[in-house]
Amino acid sequence: MSFFRLRVSKDERRRLWVLQGWVVAVGIQVLVVAAHLYPVDLDRTATTALALFMAALLAQTLTAHLAFFVLLVAGLAAWGRRWKLLIAACPLSIWLLVVWTGMLWPATPPSPVGPALKVMSVNLLMVNRNHAPIVAEIRREDPDLICFQEYTEHWHSALRKGLGGRYPHREFICRSDSFGLAIWSKRPLLDVERRLPADGAPPQALHSMQLPAFRAEVEQGGRRWAVYNIHLLPPRRLDYVLDQRAQFRALVGRLQADSLPVLLTGDFNWNQYTWYHRRLKRLGLAEGHAQAGWGGGGTWPASGRLCYLPGLRLDHIYLRGLVCLAHRTGAALGSDHRALIARVAEAE
Repeated sequence: MSFFRLRVSKDERRRLWVLQGWVVAVGIQVLVVAAHLYPVDLDRTATTALALFMAALLAQTLTAHLAFFVLLVAGLAAWGRRWKLLIAACPLSIWLLVVWTGMLWPATPPSPVGPALKVMSVNLLMVNRNHAPIVAEIRREDPDLICFQEYTEHWHSALRKGLGGRYPHREFICRSDSFGLAIWSKRPLLDVERRLPADGAPPQALHSMQLPAFRAEVEQGGRRWAVYNIHLLPPRRLDYVLDQRAQFRALVGRLQADSLPVLLTGDFNWNQYTWYHRRLKRLGLAEGHAQAGWGGGGTWPASGRLCYLPGLRLDHIYLRGLVCLAHRTGAALGSDHRALIARVAEAE
């Protein structure tokens, strides 16, 4: 008994691969361009508007990863001498090669004024109970100021035990979910705010999830700096997107009203390709990695199966009126985020 078998010739198979290459190259580039040109309106709360905003934000965040597939198509097209396909894949491929080339040279930090402050931003991962490696890293780095995200009761106890009296000035909110925050400092923390009011509303009405967002002041070189510690919601559900935008609106309003030099740290759940990042730059904030970092600066994921993929820079140190003299990521020590370690001073 014989069975029918579909046989495809080599020419037909080759044409199919070329067609798939066109779909990938053109489709991804159209998606990326549409995502970056999407008109952002934070006041639109309809389900469709939120879904489109979420899709655009995710495509912006994954721009470099999507561009890699286009670069792969370009390489295969050049190898197969499919010149039209190669030309079609060139725009995003060239952009990615330029970005990768730029990562090979360390940034040259601006000139500072006065002494530097060593800062760490650490996402602890609230389910992580392997405390010792992160405590050891903090002791080894010995920063002047630490901003913690995903701060829980068990982490509070472990840090107090492991760091002793090194950081006598502490402000914290412990939570059983991923949104506890803390600032630990060797110098006094002044005028501490634990929630940022949104659009003139009382602080407790920031948004539906009642998430904290710290602002404190420290004295450095005879002048006060404003220190912010933020953990924004990830854009993985429409209600999260709605609250994330409320968080960001509150943050922007507070930054616009702040006359002090600003040190803004935390887990933002967005990277350098997104609309949010560009909005902060328009407010006059510079990113520490761009000023003094090297390489991609990826902070997530630092654990699990996805850790073998190119990381996303979801944690940031932003500055206004200050400069970053050194910026790097820490080791993967049990959390799903790498810590940020920076030296910051006042700008000229």
